[in-house]
Amino acid sequence: MCIVSKVSEKQVLESVESLESRIKSLIEEKDRLYIQYQSLKEDNKSLESQLDSLETQKQRAKDKVEDVLERLNQIETSA
Repeated sequence: MCIVSKVSEKQVLESVESLESRIKSLIEEKDRLYIQYQSLKEDNKSLESQLDSLETQKQRAKDKVEDVLERLNQIETSA
């Protein structure tokens, strides 16, 4: 009976070591993913800022084109 008990204890220790290894691996993966998430979050902020800037530029260009068209229409009407 003593041998069975030791084998069982050995199996338990191996299982615990395997679980510890898996937990360590999962923690490392979690840390890697968190760093990646932070990076993507910063990229997203930057892209949102660029989008806002482009939308502002687009609106300015649209306003200028509308002004030019309005002036052309005024010139045509007065000519």
